[in-house]
Amino acid sequence: MANGSTGALQALRDSIILGLEVEGPAGGPQTRTSLHEAMTYYGLNYSASPPGVLAEEVHQVRQLASRMLTRHELSVPDRRELRRIGGWLSALVGNLAFHLQDYAAASVHMQSATRLADAVGDQWLACWTLGARAMIATTRTTMNVRLTLPSTRSRWRTHL
Repeated sequence: MANGSTGALQALRDSIILGLEVEGPAGGPQTRTSLHEAMTYYGLNYSASPPGVLAEEVHQVRQLASRMLTRHELSVPDRRELRRIGGWLSALVGNLAFHLQDYAAASVHMQSATRLADAVGDQWLACWTLGARAMIATTRTTMNVRLTLPSTRSRWRTHL
């Protein structure tokens, strides 16, 4: 399978699911390592995958991490690490939503990533999401200006 292909992305998720089968619903060190490797893979193959396909896979892996967080048997450090992973996966989903021009979803995902970054003290994630949120806000503002300009020009023409 080629890097970034749909089959490669699905196989990666399937391996994480199999790891959960062995380590239990809260996962364990190998599952968290696999989640880290998946995040690295997504980053390295970001441009090799269609944004919609990659967004769907990252979203599904983020759901796995979210389900792991519902388990009460997690230690505080393990919960913190899963929150950090969830934050980075949220940031990635948000970035993909931005590229798919779904700015409202991008904003929500980035807000979640920011909250998780703050909760676990991940300054890199917090800074990255701040920049991404500025990019989203700038794009949305520019779009709003573009949307209002045609109606403004038509009003000017009537007064000339």
